[in-house]
Amino acid sequence: MDTEDFLARVKRLSAAGYYVLISEYFRYFRLRQYLARYSREPVALVTDLDGLGEIFHEDYYDGISGGILEGLGQTFPANTLAYVHPDHAGDEPVNLELARIKPEVKPLLDFLAERGQIIPVKNYES
Repeated sequence: MDTEDFLARVKRLSAAGYYVLISEYFRYFRLRQYLARYSREPVALVTDLDGLGEIFHEDYYDGISGGILEGLGQTFPANTLAYVHPDHAGDEPVNLELARIKPEVKPLLDFLAERGQIIPVKNYES
């Protein structure tokens, strides 16, 4: 991880008036559950294509009785968005088709993108 790039992103979000939480939760649905305990405000997750791939990796939801469907339901209630940005070396806008996601779960990504809950970042400055 490029620490300077990461901190620059945090500063830009803070300067724009957004609250930023940096956490060690590696499961996004657990992070979303944590935030829901303390706020009813909308939540935006910010990740890159690799992080998006993790969200749609079925092993990520081991131990949840409903598997990936339950996990995605907990991660993306109606008031949650995920902004997907290019990696720090990328100059091109995000293309969700490039995410490393198994074909059998791609319809879930397509559904959330069509619903406007997964948003590719088009104008990105590193």
